[in-house]
Amino acid sequence: MKYSTVLGLALCMMVSFTSCKSLSNNNPVTFDKAPLLGMVYDYDNAACAGVTVSINGKPVATSDIDGRFFIPDLDRGEHIIELAKRDYESSTTVIDYESKSQVLYLKILSFDELLVQAQDALEAQKKADAESLLQRAEKVRLGDPEAQYFRALLLYREKRYDDAVEELENLIDNDNRDPYVYLFLADIYQYNLNDIKAAKVALTEFLTRIEDTDIRKRFEALSEQPMPISP
Repeated sequence: MKYSTVLGLALCMMVSFTSCKSLSNNNPVTFDKAPLLGMVYDYDNAACAGVTVSINGKPVATSDIDGRFFIPDLDRGEHIIELAKRDYESSTTVIDYESKSQVLYLKILSFDELLVQAQDALEAQKKADAESLLQRAEKVRLGDPEAQYFRALLLYREKRYDDAVEELENLIDNDNRDPYVYLFLADIYQYNLNDIKAAKVALTEFLTRIEDTDIRKRFEALSEQPMPISP
C-alpha cells in the first residue's frame, strides 16, 4: 500500500474518532456532571427573587431578580431540590437530572398567597381546603394577626360562634386592635349570641377608632333596647 494511502486512512480514522468524541460530548444525555438552569415563580407566575435553592440539603444558589438560579456542576441522576425564603412556604421537589437541556420551573407560595387561596376556597364553600391552606399559612407566620382573623372567620362560617369570639378576643389581648376586629365581634354578639351588652361594648371600641354614621345609628338603636333580665 502506498504511503500516501496509509496516511490518508490514518487521517480519516483520526477525524472520525474526533468527530465521534465531539458528538459524545455534545450529547445531552451522555454526561456525568453538567450545569443546570432553573426559574422560581410565585402563585401569580411572577418571578421570585431571593429564594435559597438547596440540593440534597446543601444550599447552592439564590434566585436573582428574574427568578433565575444556576447550578454550575450537578451530578447526573436524582436530586432533592428545596426552596426557602422568609414569609414563603418551603417547597421540596425531587428531580431526575437526565438531560443537559433540562430547565427547572419551580413555584413557591407566599404567606399572602396562601391566605388568598384560603379565602377563595372558603368563598367556594370548600371549607376543608380553606382549613388546609390556613394551616399552611400559619406555619409560615406563627401567630400572625391576619391568619388569626381568618381563623375566626372560618370558625364563624362553621357556626362555632363562641370559638370565633375567643379567637378575636385573643387578637385584642395581643394588642391587635384593628377596628374591624371589634365590628366582627359586635356582629357575632348581636346577631348570633344575642348578647346586646357585649355588642355595645364592641361597637363603642369600634367608634372610638372610626366614626361611622351607620355604626353610630346601630349603637344608638341597641342602647334603646331593654337589657335582657338574667335568670
